[in-house]
Amino acid sequence: MDLKKIEQEQETLHLAVPMLKALYGDFEIDRNQVDRPDAAIVLADGRRIGIEITSLDPSSDKQYMNDESYGADAKAAQARRMERREPLLPRPLKKAVVTITPDYLARAALAKAHKHAQYLGQGSYSDIVLLTKSDYLTLPCPELTTFYAPMASHLLGQADFPFAKVIFVCDRDAILVYDRSSAPTPKPDDSLDPHMFVEHSITMVGNSQSSNFMAEPLTPKRTPPKKKRKPRESKKRESKRP
Repeated sequence: MDLKKIEQEQETLHLAVPMLKALYGDFEIDRNQVDRPDAAIVLADGRRIGIEITSLDPSSDKQYMNDESYGADAKAAQARRMERREPLLPRPLKKAVVTITPDYLARAALAKAHKHAQYLGQGSYSDIVLLTKSDYLTLPCPELTTFYAPMASHLLGQADFPFAKVIFVCDRDAILVYDRSSAPTPKPDDSLDPHMFVEHSITMVGNSQSSNFMAEPLTPKRTPPKKKRKPRESKKRESKRP
């Protein structure tokens, strides 16, 4: 059992409590529920609501930013400069540029659709709610409410998404992205697409002011290896009979 993952999920649930209470009224959190789904709440009338929690961010970016062993040499070299009171290299340890595509709030949610029936049957739940989170998006952000959330609601509605609600949680705030019981959301006009991208950098603790965020990182993101093409099978020539 990944205790760090459970701790992060509990923090996400804690941030979503005000929104969940606005939707369902008072409830108690079932502290024994930690997987499939990730959490559960018990309403005043006794109904149980399952809570699944997922990240919206690309797995390749998360792996790169969170892998402490990858880039450890660069971090140690910067630490030695600090010990010797030498100037740090004015570059972040790591940097990722994340493109916020129109479906950013919906893509990871849609990937969970096939698990809804499994979650629903695990603990006599009345409904399952999906909490989504991101390390890169922050609230308040006007573009989230004017374009990305309506687009996600439209895409989820078009897919007949089975979860009761989808809530986006970040920065000690939350917004309701999708409600299965609500009328379908029309597709936002493409002209509203802000074409956002987010730069996320990691610097030495306490020395972020010494880094040039525009510079290339000391530990660049790995380039995925090219897949080798399988050799084509040569067709056997049929010998012509005389």
